[in-house]
Amino acid sequence: MTLYALGADTGPTGIVDGPDGAIWFTDFDANSIGRITSGGTITNYALSTGAAPSALVSDGNDALWFTEYGAGKIGRIATNGTLTEHPLPSSSSQPNAIVAGPDGAFWFTEQRGQAIGRMTTGGALTEYPLNPNSNAGPITVGPDGALWFCEIGSNQIGRITMTGTITKFAVPTASSFPWGIASGSDGVLWFAEHNFSKIGRITVDGSVTEFPLPSGITLPEAMMARGGLIWFLYDGGIGRIQPDGHVTSSAVASVDTNSLNAIAQGPGGATWFTERLSNAIGRISLP
Repeated sequence: MTLYALGADTGPTGIVDGPDGAIWFTDFDANSIGRITSGGTITNYALSTGAAPSALVSDGNDALWFTEYGAGKIGRIATNGTLTEHPLPSSSSQPNAIVAGPDGAFWFTEQRGQAIGRMTTGGALTEYPLNPNSNAGPITVGPDGALWFCEIGSNQIGRITMTGTITKFAVPTASSFPWGIASGSDGVLWFAEHNFSKIGRITVDGSVTEFPLPSGITLPEAMMARGGLIWFLYDGGIGRIQPDGHVTSSAVASVDTNSLNAIAQGPGGATWFTERLSNAIGRISLP
């Protein structure tokens, strides 16, 4: 494993494999977008004070789109560093997670705005309201072509179609704080139940199964699908869960293990992750 120090008070959160073969990440506390090569060369692109970028996603071409949690904007940064920003109607809407939709637009959650947003590559915005105190978080594309997202406030998993129809499914364990969701190769979705150290499985028709994690694997979050497994971060390491619920884990030696925040697959099969409290980017090779 290799850790790349970013400097004090940078607070890296989101991370993604960029279209240029590098890894891109958000520095929430330093108000910047970062780029790191497989050799560890880091470049930073400054945003305005208070931007607090949270998550980002590749457009698969020559740019990345990201949320500005603090400023209420959706940003686009080309791989050459050219920046474009699109303000949302409310600067306090707190856009959080973002994903590239199957319709060619970018879909994101507004944690304080209590909405799901959709933005075209030209900057045209549509917002779909959620219930008060829903506090939507991570979002992903489902196997059914809809978007699926976590609602930490209402303890539900939500589904929104490309036309804006929203359906909600309750998580059986109350106050589980669902935070992290990914679409598996088995045609279902998996989500992390942060407060109760469980991984949930939900079919596209809303049937939920919960898998308690083994002893010592706590506070799961931040998921990705890779190699037929669902990968997730937990307090101290990286876990993998198979379709039958079997879990394996790998401890991560770091300055502050409970700061693990986001995970991505990079070039050559390496796994990259952010450590917000430790102000570092990690790279590890795992089977």
